[in-house]
Amino acid sequence: MVTIVAKTKIATRDARFATGTKNTSGTKHVSMKIMAATKDGSGMKPVSMKITVATKDGILFCPPVGHRQDLGDYRESWQPAALSEGALFSARNQARKVVTALGGHGIFGVEFFIRGEQAIFSELSPRPHDTGMVTLISQFPNEFELHLRAVLSLPIPSIELIGPSASAVILADRESDDFSFEGVADALALGAPGSPVDLRIFAKPNTLRNRRMGVALARSENAAEAIDRAKAAASRIRIRYQA
Repeated sequence: MVTIVAKTKIATRDARFATGTKNTSGTKHVSMKIMAATKDGSGMKPVSMKITVATKDGILFCPPVGHRQDLGDYRESWQPAALSEGALFSARNQARKVVTALGGHGIFGVEFFIRGEQAIFSELSPRPHDTGMVTLISQFPNEFELHLRAVLSLPIPSIELIGPSASAVILADRESDDFSFEGVADALALGAPGSPVDLRIFAKPNTLRNRRMGVALARSENAAEAIDRAKAAASRIRIRYQA
């Protein structure tokens, strides 16, 4: 299945109003994004982890979602991502406090830097997040369904991981308002029984250099294989620019 996604931007003043009616029942709904730091030869290298949490009866945490950034934007995300029990406990505890203080219904992306067992708060996004698009193939309900259920005060009995999954972005390489997509069949052909591949093509009216125009989604036996499959699928999507 290929889905065309129409993107709508809504300006908001703060997190409380961005996610729906203010919560007066004491119930919290949150998604948590964690920034992990790993060492390489040049020093600390950021890798993000996002945990979606949303239920009218309390806080539920999804398996963490990691992502890789390049030029300030994400390129791949995957679920589940490895995180120590200590760092996970610390981040969840802080996220509870932040969201409790803000109030409201819906999804929050609470971002941290992780170093060893320590979680250091970074920022908060009051919305479903781009790195969480992997949940469109990795779990049920996905982050958008969770947000909708939370805003409408519908029940969320559980959040279930279907299997290790990944997303990879489809990027434009130039500016144009006359373009089309090719290679959809080639990308979907990478799917296999138990290891599906899917696409989301965004209904953006124009391209820009390094603008994200869609994502490829893949599920596999482990996160590393899912990342490779998602990247391969994304590479098969070609944007044809009209002269």
